[in-house]
Amino acid sequence: MIFRQITPRPPLDSFIDSIVYYSGLKPDFEMIRRFPDTSIIIVIDLKNTSKAVYDNISLVPQFNLKKGWIAGIQKEFITYDPGQNSSMIVIQFKPGGALPFLQIPNEIFFNKIIELEDIWGYEFIKLRERLLNSLSPDNCFNILEEFLINKTKDKLVINPYVSYFIESIQKSPHIVTLSRIIEKIGFSQKHFISIFKKYVGTTPKHYSRIIKFQETLVKLEDNKNINWTQLALQTGYYDQAHFINEFKQFSGIQPTLYKTEKGEYFNYLPIK
Repeated sequence: MIFRQITPRPPLDSFIDSIVYYSGLKPDFEMIRRFPDTSIIIVIDLKNTSKAVYDNISLVPQFNLKKGWIAGIQKEFITYDPGQNSSMIVIQFKPGGALPFLQIPNEIFFNKIIELEDIWGYEFIKLRERLLNSLSPDNCFNILEEFLINKTKDKLVINPYVSYFIESIQKSPHIVTLSRIIEKIGFSQKHFISIFKKYVGTTPKHYSRIIKFQETLVKLEDNKNINWTQLALQTGYYDQAHFINEFKQFSGIQPTLYKTEKGEYFNYLPIK
């Protein structure tokens, strides 16, 4: 398997967290769950086989994805077919970073997976053809960075109010109240929520819930002997019951089972 990950060159690095290229993935499981995080991602499939997305409960296929797609911020986990011998490029945007490239309000993508051709049209078809004809991961990265810079041109502007909110939540997700941050920004809650949904793709409240969940996953990676009540309080949940309910909604599994069932990939759960 080939795996390469880069931080894109400036000015893209202010908006994109990473670009990943992988080829020859051969998982030993049929399905995988991806947990919600605060990123909008773009996936460009370098194979022509479609990938199924399943109902989370019945595991019945709901629809197929092919060539490329955008996954917005999700309400809960998604279950899909990772494919055998698959090859993909994945662009992971920083929170609020996707808007200049997609050029439509990011709330459109909330809890959805949308074919990339529906957003970028023929531009995407030409881009994918160039990537398919590329000879190396480095060539793919160069082609993609050139495309993204040319597409945005003078539109690469960071919203300072959204950035301030995100930085405040990331520093202390379970201490600072949302209303206090919005009050410091100087907007009404209704007005700021509208701006936040446009740039980030979800509400401030849902965003902060995902931040707490992701903080929990990090702590679970680090700790072998876990005091679940203490962990719940440390990550800002009211009590252990609240913690368990939130964890199960986002992951589909009890936190005690997650420690034994999780695979090697952070934020993913293999389904065999």
